Amino acid sequence: MKNLLVIGAGDAGWRVIREIQAHRELGYQIIGLIDDDPEKLKKEVMGVRVLGGRERICEIGKKERVDEIILAIPSADGKVIREIINHCKETRASFKIVPGILEILSGDVQLHQIREVSPEDLLGRETVTVNIDEISSFLKGKRVLITGAAGSIGSELSRYVAKFSPDKLFLLDHNENDLYLLYLSLKESIEVIPIVADIRDGRRLETIFKTFSPEIIFHSAALKHVPLMEANLIEAIKTNIFGTQLLIELGERSSIERFILISTDKASVPISVMGATKRVAESLFQLYTPNKTRFSVVRFGNILGSNGSVLPIFRSQIKRRVPLTVTHQEASRYFMTQAEAVSLILQAASFEAVSGRIYVLDMGEAVNITDLAKNLLILSSAQEIGIEYIGLRPGERLKEEDIRKGTKPTTCSKIFYKDQDPVKNPKALIRKLHILKNIIEREDTERAREFLFEMVKFVDGILLE
Repeated sequence: MKNLLVIGAGDAGWRVIREIQAHRELGYQIIGLIDDDPEKLKKEVMGVRVLGGRERICEIGKKERVDEIILAIPSADGKVIREIINHCKETRASFKIVPGILEILSGDVQLHQIREVSPEDLLGRETVTVNIDEISSFLKGKRVLITGAAGSIGSELSRYVAKFSPDKLFLLDHNENDLYLLYLSLKESIEVIPIVADIRDGRRLETIFKTFSPEIIFHSAALKHVPLMEANLIEAIKTNIFGTQLLIELGERSSIERFILISTDKASVPISVMGATKRVAESLFQLYTPNKTRFSVVRFGNILGSNGSVLPIFRSQIKRRVPLTVTHQEASRYFMTQAEAVSLILQAASFEAVSGRIYVLDMGEAVNITDLAKNLLILSSAQEIGIEYIGLRPGERLKEEDIRKGTKPTTCSKIFYKDQDPVKNPKALIRKLHILKNIIEREDTERAREFLFEMVKFVDGILLE
């Protein structure tokens, strides 16, 4: 028999108990209930007693040798879940959670709905509400091109766009394997055309535009790994700046309707090569007088669970039973889920276009990486693995900038905006781009780094021509 402790003596708690008691073959013995309401103390729910508040979880867990804990509070936010897990950390029990109210479509709790606690639960962000009609009218019947379609954000974006019945969906990436898998997952529902290409190849891009005539472009392709781009600066510039410039030029020449650049919080007061290249890329829209095409930027922070992010690294380390590597005890980052990011990207893209406008997604509160690592170890019953601090890597901040500073609200509560100050001398920016191209063609990494950050100061109006 497995000893089970249920947290939450409300409606969801008693439904969990009812389900378990109806399925004795599962081998659960319910030790008791935990609830913070003092009026419920020592009361019984279907024969199961309330033993105390969350402060007693560790004591009861050890004393009763609890094997599994089910969190039955569907309304619990991330802060509450983190606090409860912190109380559970010495029990060595495994954790499961009753899904949120929106997930329980039947209005009841069934055993198959109870699942493992995920890092997304720890993040505990509010449900995103977007205007489906606005997004649908923006995308329906349109020819949509997504660059970097095989990546974490690009693939999620592709799946969401497909739901809004575009005329054709063009998926562009140079990662053929993941691109093909994405194509297979979408081709039954809409017309999907996978395109293997490099955004730095101007001739190839020109052929693509002439052949397919896209109307809307989501430009997600980029080199984004911060420490890796510090060591591969030339490649970052080629892709993030000049690849973007090629796409913008072709988009403007083809008079597409909308061009949305997927950017990053690291472009705000950048200290890394990745952030600096993305900041310069954002400014390139100002080189073109808006005609039919409207250009905009969407900035956000880290995506929980995306390729190369901290979460899959932690999971891999837990699987290998090696310490979780954290850069610094005080390091923190802003996170959001892929689904949330993509929903907000589409909402921002559907707004009436003001060319060059930067939309900023509300990332909520910064998450301490050490706390994230500790909670993941607890959820995995692997506290003995521990944490190893390795120091900040090149290009990394201890804490990220709050990108909402200096922004204004939109009609969506989680999207803000600011208008870029025009580059005072566009011709000077063009000259600087030519100089930068000459520098990287000479593979002069040191000068390229120096000149790149000079360009950031120039586009931000700090350095005058």
